[in-house]
Amino acid sequence: MMPMISVGARALLIQDHDARRAAGLAPLKMEIARHLVQQAKTLRDLDGDLRVRRVGDMAAVDARRLMPSTGGPLSLNRASRSVEVIWSTGVRSRNFVQPHGWIMEELDMAPSAVRMDVLRSGRAPVLDTHRRDGAAHVLGRVVAARIEGGRGYATLQFSTAADVEPVWQRVVDGTLRSVSAGYRVHRYEQRRESGGGETVYRAVDWEPYEISIVPVPIDHEAMVR
Repeated sequence: MMPMISVGARALLIQDHDARRAAGLAPLKMEIARHLVQQAKTLRDLDGDLRVRRVGDMAAVDARRLMPSTGGPLSLNRASRSVEVIWSTGVRSRNFVQPHGWIMEELDMAPSAVRMDVLRSGRAPVLDTHRRDGAAHVLGRVVAARIEGGRGYATLQFSTAADVEPVWQRVVDGTLRSVSAGYRVHRYEQRRESGGGETVYRAVDWEPYEISIVPVPIDHEAMVR
């Protein structure tokens, strides 16, 4: 049986179970969950341990999504110069937000919480590492987007411009795999972690407006499929 655990720890285990199910992963074994709960000193530690283990399991699944002959993404469409990506899982991370300063932020991935009009418009850009200081940083556009199973999915189409080709080739050969979404938050709900933990700002009304190809992501499950 599981040891007596706090409401917060139980919520994290449920969240992990749902994330695993959405990703097609097997549920965490009871003995592993028990060990993680017992060794975690804080809810933040438990959340981090669960996420690290889940990302590790995702790596094995992700390896099976790559074509052995080329190492390229399974979703790769050379003719249309497009790939499908996971652009967010709502991962909790530290972010600087005015006027709050540095906060622990979490994105609600319920369809009712995410304003998808811009991503679905066909005009949302694909950027190089969120850079907005010049037109040359636009690599392409988002041609389709959806929320499913607690994750954001999108199809990215890359430009045929010569200066985009080096990035496109890195995506094709699997060298560049990570993505990140640019977004604005319209409303947060604040929740203090049990046991005197820090306040988590959960974005319950937010709007993604661009997707970037990045070398290092904040959300390690956001990737080219």
